[in-house]
Amino acid sequence: MLCEMCGGDDGTRMASELAGIELRASRDNFSRIAVLCSCFECANDFLVLALNKLESCQLDEVGTLAAKNIIGWLTELWSCSSSAIYEEQLTRIVDIVTRYLNTAQRNIYEHAARCLATLASRKREKHENTSLIPAFFREEVLSTILTTISLAAGGSPSNEQHYEYLKSLCELLTTLGNFLSRVWKEELPPDNFGMYMSAIVAFFNHDSLEFKSVFFFDFRSRVHLLIVENIDVHFGHLLSIFESAVLKRVLLDPQQVIDAEWEAMIKFAKSVIAMACESKIADTVSCFKIQYHCKPSFI
Repeated sequence: MLCEMCGGDDGTRMASELAGIELRASRDNFSRIAVLCSCFECANDFLVLALNKLESCQLDEVGTLAAKNIIGWLTELWSCSSSAIYEEQLTRIVDIVTRYLNTAQRNIYEHAARCLATLASRKREKHENTSLIPAFFREEVLSTILTTISLAAGGSPSNEQHYEYLKSLCELLTTLGNFLSRVWKEELPPDNFGMYMSAIVAFFNHDSLEFKSVFFFDFRSRVHLLIVENIDVHFGHLLSIFESAVLKRVLLDPQQVIDAEWEAMIKFAKSVIAMACESKIADTVSCFKIQYHCKPSFI
Protein backbone atom coordinates (compact mmCIF):
# COMPACT_ATOMS: atom_id res chain seq x y z
CA MET A 1 0.00 0.00 0.00
CA LEU A 2 2.81 2.40 0.80
CA CYS A 3 4.42 1.60 -2.56
CA GLU A 4 1.17 2.38 -4.35
CA MET A 5 1.02 5.79 -2.65
CA CYS A 6 4.29 6.87 -4.23
CA GLY A 7 4.60 4.45 -7.13
CA GLY A 8 7.54 2.60 -8.71
CA ASP A 9 10.99 2.18 -7.24
CA ASP A 10 10.75 5.50 -5.41
CA GLY A 11 7.66 4.22 -3.62
CA THR A 12 9.45 1.04 -2.64
CA ARG A 13 12.45 2.97 -1.36
CA MET A 14 10.34 5.43 0.66
CA ALA A 15 8.17 2.64 2.06
CA SER A 16 11.30 0.78 3.10
CA GLU A 17 12.74 3.85 4.83
CA LEU A 18 9.45 4.57 6.61
CA ALA A 19 9.28 0.98 7.81
CA GLY A 20 12.77 1.51 9.19
CA ILE A 21 11.57 4.61 11.01
CA GLU A 22 8.74 2.64 12.61
CA LEU A 23 11.06 -0.13 13.78
CA ARG A 24 14.27 1.71 14.64
CA ALA A 25 13.44 5.33 15.41
CA SER A 26 14.33 6.53 18.89
CA ARG A 27 15.39 9.75 20.49
CA ASP A 28 19.05 8.99 19.81
CA ASN A 29 18.69 8.51 16.06
CA PHE A 30 16.13 11.14 15.09
CA SER A 31 18.93 13.39 13.82
CA ARG A 32 20.21 10.62 11.56
CA ILE A 33 16.73 10.14 10.11
CA ALA A 34 16.35 13.88 9.48
CA VAL A 35 19.66 13.89 7.59
CA LEU A 36 18.53 10.86 5.61
CA CYS A 37 15.30 12.63 4.70
CA SER A 38 17.22 15.63 3.37
CA CYS A 39 18.93 13.32 0.88
CA PHE A 40 15.70 12.53 -0.91
CA GLU A 41 15.18 14.37 -4.20
CA CYS A 42 11.65 15.21 -3.09
CA ALA A 43 11.81 15.69 0.67
CA ASN A 44 8.29 17.05 0.67
CA ASP A 45 7.06 13.78 -0.86
CA PHE A 46 8.64 11.87 2.01
CA LEU A 47 6.93 14.21 4.48
CA VAL A 48 3.58 13.61 2.79
CA LEU A 49 4.18 9.86 2.99
CA ALA A 50 4.94 10.10 6.71
CA LEU A 51 1.82 12.20 7.31
CA ASN A 52 -0.32 9.72 5.39
CA LYS A 53 0.97 6.95 7.61
CA LEU A 54 0.47 9.00 10.78
CA GLU A 55 -3.07 9.85 9.74
CA SER A 56 -3.99 6.19 9.26
CA CYS A 57 -2.22 4.61 12.25
CA GLN A 58 -4.35 2.23 14.28
CA LEU A 59 -4.21 2.57 18.06
CA ASP A 60 -2.80 -0.92 18.54
CA GLU A 61 0.69 -1.95 19.63
CA VAL A 62 2.28 -1.49 16.21
CA GLY A 63 0.28 1.60 15.24
CA THR A 64 1.03 3.52 18.42
CA LEU A 65 4.74 2.72 18.11
CA ALA A 66 4.72 4.02 14.54
CA ALA A 67 2.77 7.14 15.55
CA LYS A 68 5.12 7.93 18.43
CA ASN A 69 8.20 7.57 16.22
CA ILE A 70 6.78 9.62 13.35
CA ILE A 71 5.74 12.43 15.72
CA GLY A 72 9.22 12.37 17.22
CA TRP A 73 10.73 12.52 13.75
CA LEU A 74 8.53 15.52 12.85
CA THR A 75 9.69 17.27 16.03
CA GLU A 76 13.33 16.66 15.18
CA LEU A 77 12.82 17.68 11.55
CA TRP A 78 11.30 21.02 12.52
CA SER A 79 13.86 21.74 15.21
CA CYS A 80 16.87 21.26 12.93
CA SER A 81 15.54 22.41 9.55
CA SER A 82 15.03 25.92 8.22
CA SER A 83 13.56 24.85 4.89
CA ALA A 84 10.35 26.61 3.93
CA ILE A 85 9.09 23.66 1.88
CA TYR A 86 7.83 21.99 5.04
CA GLU A 87 5.82 25.09 5.95
CA GLU A 88 3.42 24.25 3.13
CA GLN A 89 2.31 21.23 5.13
CA LEU A 90 1.98 23.09 8.44
CA THR A 91 -1.82 23.15 8.59
CA ARG A 92 -2.09 19.46 7.81
CA ILE A 93 0.59 18.57 10.36
CA VAL A 94 -1.21 20.59 13.05
CA ASP A 95 -4.49 18.85 12.22
CA ILE A 96 -3.01 15.35 12.40
CA VAL A 97 -0.79 15.83 15.45
CA THR A 98 -3.56 17.58 17.41
CA ARG A 99 -5.67 14.42 17.19
CA TYR A 100 -3.02 12.59 19.19
CA LEU A 101 -3.38 14.95 22.17
CA ASN A 102 -6.03 12.52 23.42
CA THR A 103 -3.88 9.39 22.98
CA ALA A 104 -2.45 8.13 26.26
CA GLN A 105 -0.83 4.95 24.90
CA ARG A 106 2.98 5.11 24.95
CA ASN A 107 2.60 8.62 26.38
CA ILE A 108 1.90 9.86 22.83
CA TYR A 109 -0.02 12.90 24.03
CA GLU A 110 3.14 14.34 25.59
CA HIS A 111 5.10 13.80 22.36
CA ALA A 112 2.27 15.40 20.36
CA ALA A 113 2.25 18.47 22.62
CA ARG A 114 6.04 18.79 22.33
CA CYS A 115 5.80 18.49 18.55
CA LEU A 116 3.18 21.26 18.33
CA ALA A 117 5.32 23.51 20.53
CA THR A 118 8.31 22.91 18.23
CA LEU A 119 6.21 23.70 15.15
CA ALA A 120 5.20 27.03 16.68
CA SER A 121 8.68 28.02 17.89
CA ARG A 122 10.63 27.41 14.67
CA LYS A 123 12.35 30.59 13.49
CA ARG A 124 10.56 31.87 10.42
CA GLU A 125 11.40 34.31 7.67
CA LYS A 126 9.16 37.32 7.12
CA HIS A 127 7.46 35.74 4.12
CA GLU A 128 6.53 32.71 6.25
CA ASN A 129 4.87 34.69 9.03
CA THR A 130 1.38 34.35 7.57
CA SER A 131 1.10 30.57 7.96
CA LEU A 132 1.35 30.05 11.73
CA ILE A 133 -1.72 31.96 12.95
CA PRO A 134 -4.18 30.41 10.44
CA ALA A 135 -2.79 26.95 11.20
CA PHE A 136 -3.29 27.14 14.98
CA PHE A 137 -6.09 29.67 15.54
CA ARG A 138 -8.86 27.40 14.30
CA GLU A 139 -11.79 26.23 16.37
CA GLU A 140 -11.14 22.50 16.04
CA VAL A 141 -7.48 22.92 17.04
CA LEU A 142 -7.98 25.26 20.00
CA SER A 143 -11.05 23.40 21.28
CA THR A 144 -9.04 20.16 21.38
CA ILE A 145 -6.18 21.89 23.20
CA LEU A 146 -8.59 23.50 25.69
CA THR A 147 -10.35 20.20 26.39
CA THR A 148 -7.15 18.25 26.93
CA ILE A 149 -5.66 20.97 29.14
CA SER A 150 -8.74 20.88 31.35
CA LEU A 151 -8.60 17.09 31.61
CA ALA A 152 -4.89 17.02 32.42
CA ALA A 153 -5.17 19.91 34.88
CA GLY A 154 -7.93 18.03 36.66
CA GLY A 155 -5.68 15.00 37.12
CA SER A 156 -3.27 14.29 39.90
CA PRO A 157 -0.74 17.14 40.39
CA SER A 158 1.89 14.51 41.09
CA ASN A 159 1.38 12.80 37.73
CA GLU A 160 4.65 13.42 35.89
CA GLN A 161 3.20 12.62 32.47
CA HIS A 162 0.37 15.11 32.92
CA TYR A 163 2.81 17.72 34.17
CA GLU A 164 5.27 17.39 31.27
CA TYR A 165 2.33 17.40 28.88
CA LEU A 166 0.98 20.62 30.35
CA LYS A 167 4.43 22.23 30.22
CA SER A 168 4.65 21.51 26.49
CA LEU A 169 1.17 22.91 25.86
CA CYS A 170 1.97 26.00 27.92
CA GLU A 171 5.09 26.53 25.82
CA LEU A 172 2.97 26.17 22.68
CA LEU A 173 0.37 28.72 23.76
CA THR A 174 2.82 31.32 25.04
CA THR A 175 4.93 30.94 21.88
CA LEU A 176 1.82 31.58 19.80
CA GLY A 177 1.04 34.65 21.93
CA ASN A 178 4.54 36.05 21.46
CA PHE A 179 4.37 35.44 17.72
CA LEU A 180 0.91 36.99 17.50
CA SER A 181 2.06 40.15 19.28
CA ARG A 182 4.81 40.63 16.69
CA VAL A 183 2.90 40.01 13.48
CA TRP A 184 -0.74 40.88 14.11
CA LYS A 185 -1.50 44.36 12.77
CA GLU A 186 -5.29 44.25 12.58
CA GLU A 187 -7.50 46.14 15.03
CA LEU A 188 -9.55 43.05 15.85
CA PRO A 189 -7.98 39.87 17.27
CA PRO A 190 -7.76 36.74 15.11
CA ASP A 191 -10.56 34.21 14.97
CA ASN A 192 -11.06 32.13 18.11
CA PHE A 193 -8.84 34.41 20.20
CA GLY A 194 -11.26 34.07 23.11
CA MET A 195 -10.84 30.30 23.05
CA TYR A 196 -7.06 30.77 22.99
CA MET A 197 -7.23 32.93 26.13
CA SER A 198 -9.49 30.35 27.80
CA ALA A 199 -6.84 27.70 27.15
CA ILE A 200 -4.21 29.83 28.88
CA VAL A 201 -6.49 30.54 31.85
CA ALA A 202 -7.09 26.78 32.23
CA PHE A 203 -3.50 26.39 33.40
CA PHE A 204 -4.30 28.19 36.63
CA ASN A 205 -6.68 25.42 37.66
CA HIS A 206 -3.76 23.06 38.11
CA ASP A 207 -2.92 22.23 41.72
CA SER A 208 0.81 22.06 41.13
CA LEU A 209 2.81 24.53 43.20
CA GLU A 210 5.37 24.65 40.40
CA PHE A 211 2.80 25.84 37.88
CA LYS A 212 1.48 28.50 40.20
CA SER A 213 4.86 29.94 41.14
CA VAL A 214 7.98 29.18 39.12
CA PHE A 215 6.23 28.54 35.84
CA PHE A 216 4.05 31.62 36.32
CA PHE A 217 7.18 33.76 36.16
CA ASP A 218 8.06 32.21 32.82
CA PHE A 219 4.50 32.82 31.64
CA ARG A 220 4.70 36.44 32.78
CA SER A 221 7.94 37.04 30.91
CA ARG A 222 6.51 35.51 27.75
CA VAL A 223 3.40 37.71 27.73
CA HIS A 224 5.47 40.80 28.52
CA LEU A 225 5.99 41.43 24.81
CA LEU A 226 2.26 41.14 24.23
CA ILE A 227 1.68 43.88 26.81
CA VAL A 228 4.35 46.12 25.27
CA GLU A 229 2.76 45.87 21.84
CA ASN A 230 -0.80 46.51 23.02
CA ILE A 231 -0.48 48.84 26.01
CA ASP A 232 -1.28 52.02 24.06
CA VAL A 233 -4.63 50.86 22.75
CA HIS A 234 -5.72 48.20 25.21
CA PHE A 235 -4.57 49.37 28.65
CA GLY A 236 -8.14 49.44 29.94
CA HIS A 237 -8.78 45.93 28.71
CA LEU A 238 -5.53 44.62 30.18
CA LEU A 239 -6.43 46.17 33.52
CA SER A 240 -9.92 44.65 33.41
CA ILE A 241 -8.41 41.22 32.78
CA PHE A 242 -6.23 41.61 35.85
CA GLU A 243 -9.19 42.76 37.94
CA SER A 244 -11.42 39.85 36.91
CA ALA A 245 -8.84 37.06 36.79
CA VAL A 246 -6.61 37.99 39.73
CA LEU A 247 -7.96 40.74 41.97
CA LYS A 248 -11.42 39.24 42.49
CA ARG A 249 -9.92 35.89 43.38
CA VAL A 250 -7.62 37.52 45.93
CA LEU A 251 -10.46 39.46 47.54
CA LEU A 252 -12.92 36.54 47.59
CA ASP A 253 -10.61 33.93 49.10
CA PRO A 254 -7.22 35.42 50.02
CA GLN A 255 -6.21 32.46 52.18
CA GLN A 256 -6.10 30.22 49.11
CA VAL A 257 -3.43 32.38 47.45
CA ILE A 258 0.00 31.15 48.49
CA ASP A 259 2.87 33.60 48.96
CA ALA A 260 4.73 32.54 45.82
CA GLU A 261 1.60 32.83 43.71
CA TRP A 262 0.79 36.26 45.08
CA GLU A 263 4.33 37.43 44.37
CA ALA A 264 3.92 36.40 40.75
CA MET A 265 0.53 38.11 40.49
CA ILE A 266 1.72 41.41 41.90
CA LYS A 267 4.80 41.49 39.70
CA PHE A 268 2.63 40.90 36.67
CA ALA A 269 0.33 43.74 37.72
CA LYS A 270 3.26 46.07 38.35
CA SER A 271 4.66 45.37 34.89
CA VAL A 272 1.40 46.58 33.34
CA ILE A 273 1.19 49.61 35.62
CA ALA A 274 4.85 50.63 35.21
CA MET A 275 4.56 50.34 31.45
CA ALA A 276 1.42 52.47 31.48
CA CYS A 277 3.26 55.20 33.41
CA GLU A 278 6.26 55.08 31.09
CA SER A 279 3.97 55.37 28.08
CA LYS A 280 2.08 58.25 29.80
CA ILE A 281 -1.17 56.30 29.48
CA ALA A 282 -1.86 56.62 33.20
CA ASP A 283 -0.50 59.26 35.56
CA THR A 284 1.61 58.39 38.59
CA VAL A 285 -1.16 59.11 41.09
CA SER A 286 -3.60 56.77 39.34
CA CYS A 287 -1.00 54.02 39.18
CA PHE A 288 -0.26 54.42 42.88
CA LYS A 289 -3.97 54.07 43.68
CA ILE A 290 -4.21 50.93 41.55
CA GLN A 291 -1.26 49.33 43.33
CA TYR A 292 -2.64 50.34 46.73
CA HIS A 293 -6.07 48.82 46.06
CA CYS A 294 -4.55 45.67 44.56
CA LYS A 295 -2.63 44.90 47.73
CA PRO A 296 -4.64 42.69 50.11
CA SER A 297 -4.63 43.54 53.80
CA PHE A 298 -3.15 40.17 54.76
CA ILE A 299 0.14 40.84 52.91
